[in-house]
Amino acid sequence: MCSSDLWGFNYRGQLGIYSDFAFDDTCDPTEIMNHVISIEAGSSTSACITDMNELYVWGMNVNYQVGNGSSYDARTPKFILGNTSSVILEEEYSAAITLDGELYMWGSNESNKLGVYDNQIHDTPVWVASNMKQISLSRDSLYNTTFAINNSGELYAWGYNNGKYSASGTRNRTPVQIYKDVIEVCQGIEDMAVITSS
Repeated sequence: MCSSDLWGFNYRGQLGIYSDFAFDDTCDPTEIMNHVISIEAGSSTSACITDMNELYVWGMNVNYQVGNGSSYDARTPKFILGNTSSVILEEEYSAAITLDGELYMWGSNESNKLGVYDNQIHDTPVWVASNMKQISLSRDSLYNTTFAINNSGELYAWGYNNGKYSASGTRNRTPVQIYKDVIEVCQGIEDMAVITSS
C-alpha cells in the first residue's frame, strides 16, 4: 500500500494538512492519503490519484483550480473525478485524462485555455475532448496556451496562441489539430517542443 507524504510550505493548504493556523509549514514528511498511485504538485496546489483511479485535489483555489465548486482554498484533499489516469496542475488551471481518454479541464479559462468557447471560469471539471493521452499546460499566465496529444499521435492546441503555435496565427477557442505523428509535447514560457515518430 502506497501513501502520499508531503512537506514544505502550507500557506494555501497545499500539504493537505488542516490547521487553524495560516502558516502551518512542516519540514517533516506527513502522510496525507493511502492507496496512492500517482501524485502531482502545482503552484501551491496538489493532487493525487488513488488505486481506485479517484482524483483528489487540494491547496490554492483562487482560480477554482481545485475543481470542487468553491473558490476557497482546500486544506484537505477533495474528491474531483473518478476513472482518472493522469492529472496536471498549473497556477490558474488544471486538467485530467480518464482511463478511456476523456479530457477534462477546470479553473481559469482566460484566453480559452480550457478549450471551451465561453471564456468563463469553470469551478468543476468540464469535458473538452475524447481519445487523448497527454496534455501540456501553459507555465505562464501571459501566454495561456494548451496542447494535447491524442491516441493517434495528433497534436492539438488551443488558447492564446500569440501567433506562434499554429499556422493560422490566431487564437483557438477550442482544440485545433496543428501537427501529427507526435509522441510527446512540452512547453516553456515562450516556446514548445515535440518528439515525433518520424
